[in-house]
Amino acid sequence: MNFETIVLIYIIIIGIITSYTDIKYYKIKNKHLLFFLLLYIPLLISYMFIFKISNIFFVNILISIVFIFIFHYSKYWKPGDGKLFFLYTLILFPQISDLSSIKILSNSFFIIMMALLLVIVLNLNKKLISVKNLNFNKIILKIVSLNYVYIIVYFLRYYFNQINPVFIFIIIFAINSIFKNKFLLKYNILITFILIVFNSKMFISYDYLRQMIIIVAYWSVINIFFVFLPSKIFIKNYFSHDLKEGMIIAESILDNKNIKIIDSNQILIKKDIENIKKLKIEHVKIKSHTFFAPYLFCGSLITFFFNINIFVIIQQLIM
Repeated sequence: MNFETIVLIYIIIIGIITSYTDIKYYKIKNKHLLFFLLLYIPLLISYMFIFKISNIFFVNILISIVFIFIFHYSKYWKPGDGKLFFLYTLILFPQISDLSSIKILSNSFFIIMMALLLVIVLNLNKKLISVKNLNFNKIILKIVSLNYVYIIVYFLRYYFNQINPVFIFIIIFAINSIFKNKFLLKYNILITFILIVFNSKMFISYDYLRQMIIIVAYWSVINIFFVFLPSKIFIKNYFSHDLKEGMIIAESILDNKNIKIIDSNQILIKKDIENIKKLKIEHVKIKSHTFFAPYLFCGSLITFFFNINIFVIIQQLIM
């Protein structure tokens, strides 16, 4: 049995087990991840002795850790999802021999977007958006603040010559999560204004216009698929007796004195459910759980068989 076959078997077994537990129990169990990690380490060490591991291995690990931090900080996925992603990154690196973390994440997100698109098509009869409810001032303010993303991209391109579009995707996602506070948003715009004053030539160019169009497009896609639509489609009312650990609260819960006891986007634990029942709250708005394990499984399989980044291919076709 060659190394490639062993890697494929690992991916399939891990994918099936973690997908099952994620869908059934709303969690990816640490004992499963630890078992497969300990099982894979001897294989990885033997590979490192036979073949020389370049610095790209450590860069790959660092990038995966950054991704895990960003998505965990933004409360987009739970700790188990990040650990599973890290495990897939380790397993696929010898097979891919480059930035497997970016490819896995890109391909997984593409599948998620296709799944969301299918849900949108099935919900076309619902009125998901009203022009009256749109806050155009807030939208314009947010787009202006995206100059900050352009500055990051500008310097990354300067040092690395080329920048993968997925980096732009991740940067914008991070900006979306970090700059929710109005003060931070205004502070972000102030920095942009200062940079414009000191280096106005950077912002008066065809490259600036082209890159900003791409950045705004990415920002729009992220907000539509991962912020706006989930808030319209994937929030349901649950009776308090139907609540389970691992569910995600959609709206903050207040006690009888209007004191916040559970924050929005918080993952429910046993103690939270008991508090809700003590307060005799009948209905609670819950975000539908996103089962990341199956998407990461499919993204890893695509990476294994085709060694591609779907977003890069799409950009090449468009450009």
